[in-house]
Amino acid sequence: MEDKHSYIDDLFRKELGGYREEPAPAVWSKLEQRLDGRRKRRVIIWWMTGLALLLAASTLWLSGAIAPCASVPYMAAGKQPVAAPVHSNKAIPATTQTAAIATPKPAPLTPAKAQTQKQQVRRLPVQPVLAQQAPAIETPAKTTQTTQTTTTNNKADDVILTQTNNIPATTAMQMQATDNTPAVAVSQPVSIPTATPPAEDILASMPLPTAGAPKKQIQTDISQYEPLITRSKRQGESMIASANKQMAPVESKPIAYNTAAPSPAKAIAIPVETIPATPAQQVSETTAANEVAAPAAAPAVTDAPRHRVTWDYGVKMGFEASTNKYHAGNGIVGVYAQANITKRIALLMQPTIKYGWMKQTTLDDAKPYYDVKNNNTTALHIITPDGLDGNGNPVYNIIRRYFYAQQYDSVSVSKTIRPKQYFEFELPLLVQYKLTKQFSVSAGISANISRLVQVERDELRFAGKMRYDTLVFAAVNESSPVPPVPGIETRIKYNYAPYADFMANEKLNADGNPIRINYMLGLNYALKNGISFDLLMLSMLNSAAYIPDERVRSIYKRPYIRVGVGYKLNNK
Repeated sequence: MEDKHSYIDDLFRKELGGYREEPAPAVWSKLEQRLDGRRKRRVIIWWMTGLALLLAASTLWLSGAIAPCASVPYMAAGKQPVAAPVHSNKAIPATTQTAAIATPKPAPLTPAKAQTQKQQVRRLPVQPVLAQQAPAIETPAKTTQTTQTTTTNNKADDVILTQTNNIPATTAMQMQATDNTPAVAVSQPVSIPTATPPAEDILASMPLPTAGAPKKQIQTDISQYEPLITRSKRQGESMIASANKQMAPVESKPIAYNTAAPSPAKAIAIPVETIPATPAQQVSETTAANEVAAPAAAPAVTDAPRHRVTWDYGVKMGFEASTNKYHAGNGIVGVYAQANITKRIALLMQPTIKYGWMKQTTLDDAKPYYDVKNNNTTALHIITPDGLDGNGNPVYNIIRRYFYAQQYDSVSVSKTIRPKQYFEFELPLLVQYKLTKQFSVSAGISANISRLVQVERDELRFAGKMRYDTLVFAAVNESSPVPPVPGIETRIKYNYAPYADFMANEKLNADGNPIRINYMLGLNYALKNGISFDLLMLSMLNSAAYIPDERVRSIYKRPYIRVGVGYKLNNK
């Protein structure tokens, strides 16, 4: 029998992850005693047979007739146990007469006094079932007279049925005797359909193990127990405790046979004595049912713990490439501190020192200029005689010659960016958002502090150079008027600009070194070993109109691309 069934406590252990709870030794002892009691049979002692025959003969001699006696149902092992009765005086309607009254075999003739002896009935524990108790019914006398074909034509009194929660009610009917027929108590079992399954099926589905029996049983389908199983260990303990309570016997009370007999002296009362249960075993079925059917308590809703701000720190280095043709780029090195505000959002501060250098310092090609230092104009005329005039006076012709001499410096001028290498301090503030555990995007601003590059002139001067020119007029009479002498500037010309014009009103550099604000956008990829890679784009956010030279201004306004690598020092 143990191989065909499974223990409900093993089912709980399987669902609760191997949780075990062994019943107390006293429980196993009582179960063993009940099982032993089921196998016991009544032993008829030989001397009780003689006593019974003597009592029967005496009764026959005194009464003068054989009177049928009511028999009490034998409550042996395997029969229906007696539970606590619930009395009701409600009458059964005529449309609900579905109870089948079974006619028992004729009972042996025993004296009426023998029926007054108290019989001790041993009960088996019955598992409480979640079903409402059917109302107790009262069978009308008409129904009883129609079914009982063996009774006499005497008028029967009203019969009150007593029905329990788990077993069919047993009806005891007393009949009034007339004239010479003594009163006879007839006990007939009445089977009334209820919502509760038979006790034999309940016992079959819940076998009682014997002492020393193995606890592990064959695994069976537990889908039928699924509504009773919860996955909470606390609920599992409560359910196992309820199962232990269900195994305890429930105290039963004697069945009351309430019959209104005309002659109380002739009515035979059949009391039933039961084994009293211990206080620990007196458990309310309703309480046990509620414990089994109670839903699992909802877990307490607590506020999610706030994310604790954690800090990371490390070092970074990298290189910035400029899109401007004059600037080569910046080498960067710095430290960073990262405040992890949430699991995805972090605030990053990264003080950085930049080392920049110029790949082209000359803004434009060299331009030549002349710088006049000295001018000299010399007149060398040629006078020759040309005969006599009409008065006999000599006549002279003149050739006017002018010699120009100019001393100047030849200057080659170019503009150069200074200095060629410089340092710059940068303080960025970035907001980083993690798309995954390793990949993140960032955006922010940075403040850059450094001296702006300056524009300086580079000159190549060739001093003491001379330029000459000669102006010769045609020969004329000396007495002819003197022609105007042209200036040296009209005679000596250059194909490049004068140096004085180059220096006039030209502003080369800014007046100060204001702080420059840059915006930054970037990507970051972090490895598990603490190494991270950055890709940033940064450019000047504010205006750079204070820088006079447009070519110098483009050095700061053009975007930079930064590639960096970092290492987290507090990597665990």
